[in-house]
Formats: sequence, C-alpha cells, structure tokens
Amino acid sequence: MIAADRYPHEFQPGAQPLSDTSSKLAYLRPHTPESIDLGQRLLHAGLVTELQLAAALRHFQKARHLQLGEILVSQGAIAPQTVDFFVRQLPVLERERPLLTIGQILTAAGLLSKRQVKAILNYQRRHPDQRFGEIAIAFGWVKLQPLTYLLTRLYPKCCTAVRSPHPSVGNGIKRFIDILGAAIGLSLTVAALIPVAIAIRLNSKGPIFYSQIRYGLRGKPFRIWKFRSMVAWADRQQHLVENEAEGQFFKQANDARITRVGRFLRRTSLDEFPQFWNVLMGDMSLVGTRPPTPNEVQNYGDWHWQRLDVKPGLTGEWQANGRSNIKSFDDVVRLDLAYQARWSIVYDLKLIWKTIYVVLACKGAC
Repeated sequence: MIAADRYPHEFQPGAQPLSDTSSKLAYLRPHTPESIDLGQRLLHAGLVTELQLAAALRHFQKARHLQLGEILVSQGAIAPQTVDFFVRQLPVLERERPLLTIGQILTAAGLLSKRQVKAILNYQRRHPDQRFGEIAIAFGWVKLQPLTYLLTRLYPKCCTAVRSPHPSVGNGIKRFIDILGAAIGLSLTVAALIPVAIAIRLNSKGPIFYSQIRYGLRGKPFRIWKFRSMVAWADRQQHLVENEAEGQFFKQANDARITRVGRFLRRTSLDEFPQFWNVLMGDMSLVGTRPPTPNEVQNYGDWHWQRLDVKPGLTGEWQANGRSNIKSFDDVVRLDLAYQARWSIVYDLKLIWKTIYVVLACKGAC
C-alpha cells in the first residue's frame, strides 16, 4: 500500500531494535564541534529554543568537563533519551536507511511513549486514510517541526506529508472561489446531465458515471467522479493499450477504449464536470495539480511528491499550457512545481480563463 510505503505505521518484522537508554547520561563525549552540531540539530528540530541553546552554550564555555547534552538535560530543556538519540543513534540511521517504523523512531527519540504509539496505531486501523504523523500531531503528542526534521532525514519520501502546507491550502479567498465555481459548475452539470446520460447509454452499455481512487493533498486518497467516456471496465484492458507518455502516468491519444460519445465529452471537457462535486467537498480545487492514480504514485521518485503539496485541481499549469500535447511526466511535475512557486489568487484566475479558452478552442484535447 502507498500509505505504508510513505508512512510505515506498523512495527515491521525484523526491524532493528534501538539500543536501550537506561544509562540516560552516558553520552558519547564529543569535542566542541560535535557539541555545537548537536545544538544545531536540536534547534532545527524545534526541540530547544534559541534562548535555551544560548544559555547552555554559555554554561558549556565555563564547564568544559560537561557536554552540551548534559547541560541541556540539567537545565530541564530536553529529556536525556532525546539527547542520547540525537548523539548516538540518529547519525547512524542517517547513514544506513533504517528498518524502523516512524513509531519506533519517535519512541527512541523520547517524543512518544509506547502507549501513545499503540493508541495511534489503533486509531489508524479505524481510519486507514490518516497518516501516523498526522494523527500524532492532531492528538497534540508531537509537534510539526521535530516530526518534519526526522522524516526529512530518515524517510525522504514522507516529507511532503508533514511539511508546512502551501499558502494556497488554507487560503480563504481561494476556497471561496472554489465553492462559487463549484456551485456554477454543478448547475451546468445538472443541466447537461440528462442529454449526456442518454448519449452515453445509447452509445455503450455501462454506468453513466465513472469513479476512481486518486491521491490528493499530501497523498490523501479520495474518490474522483467523471462522466464515463470509455467502454465499461476499461481499467481491466489498460495493459492492452500502448502508453504514449513517458514516466509515471498513462496517455494514449487514439485509445480504442474511448467511445464515440466519450471523444466528444473529452474534447469539450464535459467528462470532467462531475468533479465540481469533488471541488465542493474540498477534495479538489478549481486550480491545482493533476490528481494521480495509485499506480502512478507507487512509482514516484522523491522529488515527485512535492506536487502533492497543493490540492489537485480541475485545471492547472499542465491543462492550461499544453493539455494532451505534454507527454513527459517529469515535464508535468515541473509545471506543477512552477504553479506552486507562482501561485496567487490572480494567477489562479488567469489559469481559469486560459483553460476556458483552451477548451472552447479545442486546443490539445485528445
């Protein structure tokens, strides 16, 4: 499962046990540069404040027989187990990819107790769409900064799921535009529903709507809706069709599975109209990235995950600036990341108007 790959949430068989920290203050005694490096690590992880670190360093200069970790512990700034983890275990785990789960890492670092890990795992079994780190943060047991620091270093593919959200995610104006656009779009969908449904059923047997699991913001799965443009059970025949695209997504301009009515729906983008419901529900936005399928996500490289830092959209850089003319997945990701860098409300509105023009002009549609 993708969630397990990105957020290993169960104790894996054969996972390497972490050393016992019963001797809490038996740290390695590094030289001054290593001590300062420890302070920087703890500061970047958000486990000590600048004032606490400054006070400990002043003490360190006066009492060279003590180590920085010992001083921070004696001042009550941090737990002994956490210092022990950062001094002895984290450098080793960074060099050798750990056979450890996030629960084990956080327990070893003194950020979670075994009882808390068990509670998170029990909650996660009831809510499999929730990530381990997200649950720990929601319960108030772990802060975002130390979790991000550890995951970025030890599980690079996980980091997109815990990074600070993109500014577009919590923007109230963008959400208002989404709701307004979704209301207008759903009105058009209802108006077109009967003739489109009749055309689909007369052209081929099968359901009117097509649904599929896609991955959205931070890799959260959701069910996307479209008007069916292919023959029924087309997913089972995908292995029979040659993929024209390069990379982690599928594209075939002359796909034989597309029905005659389906080609018209795709050319006019009418097949996408039911996704206004996904926009209204908050799973998607009017403007964002193309929502990937589970098969696509399984083959993501580390940098590909960054495209999931924003909500998927009905349109975006890829749709407005190339649509089916773009065949390389890496090019799609570059456009998605360019959108994130350029994002603003005005830029969203420009992409919406540009998409309307592209659709009406039938440019790049398959």
